[in-house]
Amino acid sequence: MKNLFSNLTLVLLLAAPGFSLATPVTVGDLEWRQVTDTLGFSWNDFASVCDPDSGACSGNLGEVSFDGWTWAGIYEIGDLFSTLFGHPGGISNLQFPYSEWAPAFFELFDPAPGQYPVAWGWSRDEATATRGRAARVVDFPYMDQAFTGDNIDKDITNYQIGGWFHRSARVLVPEPGVVLLLGAGLIGLGITRRSR
Repeated sequence: MKNLFSNLTLVLLLAAPGFSLATPVTVGDLEWRQVTDTLGFSWNDFASVCDPDSGACSGNLGEVSFDGWTWAGIYEIGDLFSTLFGHPGGISNLQFPYSEWAPAFFELFDPAPGQYPVAWGWSRDEATATRGRAARVVDFPYMDQAFTGDNIDKDITNYQIGGWFHRSARVLVPEPGVVLLLGAGLIGLGITRRSR
């Protein structure tokens, strides 16, 4: 009975709204959020929890927390694409048939639901007062595309469009106390072992 309760609790936790197993992607010194974590919000929605000038985010949209994330600008997204695709100088519209970079991209980033693998998200940049800029990668059967020039009405929401967000890559540094405790434990084990 205890195992059944534990298993049900685990299932409920995994199915809870806002819970995501999507792992951020680390590129250079930035950790990029999966675009699929933020699907279905408009540019204006993101602007309500993130500063379009600095990109700094704070707050939630529904169950999705944006605390600690930075809303990426279009040039940052272009640099991400350039780094991952080995194409220097930024990307505005890169198209190649049967590329290797598009399938490799979707080994890192989860695709949105749809007929073809796509990662499509809002940047914090505005094209005009009523239109925002978005960027996408699509793995079409005959033509793969990375595009940073989408110009879309800021109120549009779409089940395939999320947002591009990053934060500083997390470096795991052991706490000095933990290191001392581990060292003391190892020394204690060594002394105990020698005395036997």
